Amino acid sequence: MQRHPCVAHGNDPLPARGRDGSTAAPQFGGQCTEALAEGRHVATNCTSTWTDKDGKVYCFGSDASKKSFLESPAENLQRARAFIAASSVESTEKAMQDFTGTDAEAWSRKPSTPN
Repeated sequence: MQRHPCVAHGNDPLPARGRDGSTAAPQFGGQCTEALAEGRHVATNCTSTWTDKDGKVYCFGSDASKKSFLESPAENLQRARAFIAASSVESTEKAMQDFTGTDAEAWSRKPSTPN
């Protein structure tokens, strides 16, 4: 079985660096942006990064996955964002399966507490 180029060799997360050298929080929680564009979640240690014109930092598990991503960055970023959004909806739907209409009614009847 061939390993995806996004799969990093190390497990220790490293802080991503912006263009100005400052530590920036990586987008997508440090997942490989190329893998997300392909519809897969792959964790990285952010050793290979790309900073867009807005200063946002994107992680890649390898220089090969970064190179592939940069062949069409706008399209790949759009696909990665769409996959993340769909994944979020799917996880919410799964979590909601644990609740019933009775649970929702009971929650809506709870008196609100002042802040």
